[in-house]
Amino acid sequence: MTPPPVGGPPPPGLVDVLPAVVAALGASSVAAPEPRIALPSAPRVCLLLVDGLGLDLLAEHEPEAPFLSRLLEGAVVLETGVPSSTPISLCSLATGRPAGEHGIVGFTMHVPPSPAVFECLSWRRYGGWESLIGRLPPEELQPYPTIFESLNAAGIPATVVSLGDHVGTGLTRAAFRGARFDPIDRFEDWPARRTAILGALTQEPRTLVYTYDARLDTAGHAFGTGSVEWRRALAATDELARDIARALPPDALLLITGDHGGLPVPPAERLDLAARPDLAAAVAFLSGDPRARHVHAVPERAAELLAAWRAGLDDSWLVLSRDAGVASGLLGPVVRDDVRPRIGDVMAIATGRGGIFDRRRYPWELSLRGFHGGLASVETRVPLLVTDAG
Repeated sequence: MTPPPVGGPPPPGLVDVLPAVVAALGASSVAAPEPRIALPSAPRVCLLLVDGLGLDLLAEHEPEAPFLSRLLEGAVVLETGVPSSTPISLCSLATGRPAGEHGIVGFTMHVPPSPAVFECLSWRRYGGWESLIGRLPPEELQPYPTIFESLNAAGIPATVVSLGDHVGTGLTRAAFRGARFDPIDRFEDWPARRTAILGALTQEPRTLVYTYDARLDTAGHAFGTGSVEWRRALAATDELARDIARALPPDALLLITGDHGGLPVPPAERLDLAARPDLAAAVAFLSGDPRARHVHAVPERAAELLAAWRAGLDDSWLVLSRDAGVASGLLGPVVRDDVRPRIGDVMAIATGRGGIFDRRRYPWELSLRGFHGGLASVETRVPLLVTDAG
């Protein structure tokens, strides 16, 4: 991540997007942080979030994305926050707060005293089907009102257009509660998406529509960023963004951003705890992402765990105790007291190209090629692209 100037404010991030949208809409009565990004005034805003749209990746593959690439010159460079992963980024976007405040600190999380690791997209036990929504209510883990909620309370409709499968999920309740949900069946169904976006965008004099697409990220995980399949997904993303821009009414503003980038993790850079008893010995729970691990220790063995991981990982990993991780500010300037236990006794965050796996716990992770979550700029930098209709 780009370090902030000494003594200066941090660079703009995903936390700053919706406060800027609120200002662009002229919604002065809406509760939101002060905007740090200047956007053109517009009575209607459509925000397209492309899962996996990293700035560095887009700049490297401009021929596959001519519409998006022509917007790069005027793009705002945003930092995702840490870890650079979807649930964290979406909650940061929706609340205007970093992970230490909103409380979603990993793609998967262990929330003591619950004896489980759960996956934050579905709120199910990781690797199983058991829902943990009843035991770990999203509204308690992420207690802050969303900016979508604040807009709707002020009489400015805020609508989410995304897959019907996302309705009512734990992440939707954490990040998008308060928004009206207009579902589509498939990301590829442009006519249905167009109808939903335009219907929501024109229902009142001032409106916000958020729409989401995950095809680029799916290709990145399955085939690796830069692969033929990933480049095809980028071309489809470019076509979607172009079609939305052409369909919008003339007084609308289109914003396009991502939640993270990504990179391939080669086999030689994959560390498997099943083959590293020195690292695995005191591990009770392993959560987060392969490139941003929270490691919870067996009771009374946290110091042993930290010493083993500091000794066993090379300088391509940032290895921090929980207290050091909080003090570092990586999760934001404030970490709520009830969020601290969700942070591992050890935080291990990749600065190089590696990943940490455990085939005994999560064997399916090893079948993936592309990952994110770490501190490389290709993961943490995303664009905010701005265009008016047409």
